[in-house]
Amino acid sequence: MSIYELLKERKYEEALPLIEKALEEDPNNAKLWGYKGIALRNTGKPHLACPCYEKALEINPEDPDMWLNRGMSIRFMNRKDAHLQAIESYQNAIKYDPGCIDAMCNLGNVTSRIAFTTVDKEEAAKFYKMSEEAYGKAVSLRPDSAELHCNLAVLYHKEGRLNDALAEAAAAIAIDPDYQDGWYTKGCILSDSHDDVGAIEAYNEVVKRSPKTITALKTFINLGVSLYQTGNTEKAIIVFKDASTLIPEGFNPMLPLMHANAYYNLALIYKREGREKESKAAFKKYQECEEKGELFYDIRKEATSPFAAVFEHFSE
Repeated sequence: MSIYELLKERKYEEALPLIEKALEEDPNNAKLWGYKGIALRNTGKPHLACPCYEKALEINPEDPDMWLNRGMSIRFMNRKDAHLQAIESYQNAIKYDPGCIDAMCNLGNVTSRIAFTTVDKEEAAKFYKMSEEAYGKAVSLRPDSAELHCNLAVLYHKEGRLNDALAEAAAAIAIDPDYQDGWYTKGCILSDSHDDVGAIEAYNEVVKRSPKTITALKTFINLGVSLYQTGNTEKAIIVFKDASTLIPEGFNPMLPLMHANAYYNLALIYKREGREKESKAAFKKYQECEEKGELFYDIRKEATSPFAAVFEHFSE
């Protein structure tokens, strides 16, 4: 099986030694450096992946795939000005490939997150505008994409434009009724609209389709909150317990922080119910998971927020 085939099948550990051997024979092969970066990033080593993309860009500075992958790896590193460096990478990817929808989408993701966490209102507005432009251009190129409509829904949700957000979430679900992120995003919007019953229905649509994805894990956490808000305390406890130990398919650096979030909510419910011993045990687990999460950049505030999937992007 070739390196490319192994990467396509997500057999990253198997691909790495083949890539290393190939690089020994051809150290100036930019594509091989890119493959190495992809394999390292997907085996939990983004700090090692980024230099691979930078090496590839030294060889070929006009490769949009390398700029795109560099941007994704930077965002998973505890690197100064990581978001701003990621923006530069995505903008370069679009510069060298004006039709690179993946770069537009990721540019929208990172600028919306900066806007959402920026205190200065004018600064936030600037980044929200950048995000809407990036997503809007992507949607204009691919209007039948449920994922892109979902990205716009997430953006409008963050801006507090709940009606616009619901309309885009509905568009995503209409295009693909089995798209989990569409249902998850709809649930988040309904929850913030104080419609916990509607949110629960949307979250259940996610879980019904597959309980073993990263989206399902996010959903379990929010479902637990909505269940508790509607007085279903024991059901909420069961959901948080499931979420605290669920290992979804594929590597995701947010996993320890998401488990921490589930344990924290569990500890909170136990405390409110007067179950002090169980609350302390859950809080201890929360601290353990949070410590593991510190290996990556601080994304605790995003642990239960809707976000678009990160793209895999490479060519044979």
